[in-house]
Amino acid sequence: MNLPVIDRAIRAVLVDDEPGARLHLAERLAAHPGIEIVGEADRAKSAIDLIQRLKPDVVFLDVQMPGGTGFSLLPLLGDITPSPEVVFVTAYDKYALKAFETNALDYLTKPVSPPRLAITVERLQNRFLSPAQATKSESEPNVPARPLEMRDLVLLREKTSLRIVEAGEICAVEAEANYTRIFLADGNKIFMRKGMGQWEEELPSPPFFKISRRLLLNTTRIKEIVMHDRKCGNVHFHGAAKPLLLSRIEVNRLRSSCVL
Repeated sequence: MNLPVIDRAIRAVLVDDEPGARLHLAERLAAHPGIEIVGEADRAKSAIDLIQRLKPDVVFLDVQMPGGTGFSLLPLLGDITPSPEVVFVTAYDKYALKAFETNALDYLTKPVSPPRLAITVERLQNRFLSPAQATKSESEPNVPARPLEMRDLVLLREKTSLRIVEAGEICAVEAEANYTRIFLADGNKIFMRKGMGQWEEELPSPPFFKISRRLLLNTTRIKEIVMHDRKCGNVHFHGAAKPLLLSRIEVNRLRSSCVL
């Protein structure tokens, strides 16, 4: 995929108390010439001084550090004009929901994988497009985003509630008009305003397989298929309490696809 080109490099600061973690991220970012690392810090206090002086476009921010967490740094970043974008980088996915609630641009888990980092870089580049480039981008056909990996975190939003899950925890996606119903491995269902086409672009194929216009299945989660009669059958998922009803055509397509 061709990434958008901006007028200048995006200036980044890395904040992490572990030198090895900063080096690892710097090596990953080196594959993206559109990102320029202009500074590094190992704790919250030195980070805010550095950010105030350099005024970077983005801060790659660890959560747990000596002298204050990454979240404690956010109010101080708001006092900087212009405020930098924030990408949290941490070994703990339990902070993901809080990160998204703070309007962070993205949330990466360590060790950062190149495909997942590429998605973050694309989001950054789109954020810093010039007005002329943004207008051109809007007039061009939408380019599919890179598929997520199975351990990548997905934000699920239903009305006023939010939930973060790994992509691999999604058993199935069912289309309903402009909405989709997400079936999770713990048996819960999320109904959200997001089209099937977006899920097809985001979820990796394989193991996600679209068996009909209405249904996308995670084949690694399928436990068994039980036929009721010639017209329909149930697909049972590992961990999920309730099965999902399939038509005969959907069952046949799933069986003939060689994904089971």
